[in-house]
Amino acid sequence: MIFLLRKLRNKMVEGGKVKRYLLYAVGEILLVVIGIVLAVQVNNWNQARNLKKSANSHLLLFKQDLKLDLAELKRLDSLLEIQYHAADSVLMQFKTLIPVDGSFAGNLTYLVLEYNFKAETKGFVLLSNSGEIAALEDSLQNQIAEYYALVESVKEREAISNTFIKDKYEVAVMIKHPYLWGKHNRQADVDLFYEDDPRPPTTLDYPYILADKSLEVLAFGRRFQIIEQAKKYAEAIMALNKLISMLD
Repeated sequence: MIFLLRKLRNKMVEGGKVKRYLLYAVGEILLVVIGIVLAVQVNNWNQARNLKKSANSHLLLFKQDLKLDLAELKRLDSLLEIQYHAADSVLMQFKTLIPVDGSFAGNLTYLVLEYNFKAETKGFVLLSNSGEIAALEDSLQNQIAEYYALVESVKEREAISNTFIKDKYEVAVMIKHPYLWGKHNRQADVDLFYEDDPRPPTTLDYPYILADKSLEVLAFGRRFQIIEQAKKYAEAIMALNKLISMLD
């Protein structure tokens, strides 16, 4: 095509047809420009196709990570539910609404356990570093952003609870009331640790412990934190289920 235009141009110049030559010159320039635009467009299409293909590969790993996250959040939520019942039972006993029994020490000490959620991020990092997130649909990008915002919210809530445990609650049940720990403690890990202890079990002074208002308030604080932490887990689980369904 360019060869024919050049041949026509030469004939027009030789024949003195300058006006027609100028028109063909403009046409030749437009043809070159159109060729460049088409080449750029084709290149962009190829890049977009390759990016999407790579993104689909990384999305498989990303989805596997999300399923691991979901299993871990459900596990932590189940453990938190046990803690909630422990805290609720302790407070009922403090209020004398139910009798104090052998579960009392175990429930108090069970509330020292800390939980930390750690999201799997290999797939997400690959998507982010490669710029492939931009190739995803806007709705999917928004859901990914929402989930990881909730992950940060979960971590913040866990940090508040765990700091409270370390700085305040542990002091009460480990230092102020050390006799909560022993054979009489029905918490699984404690009971297992002391099962070979030849010493006779310590008789707990329940009236003394129940009269400790600061311990009651700390147990109430743990109950409140458990409820708030469970809310964050529930929000993250809901967002995660939605994100996984969008990837299916």
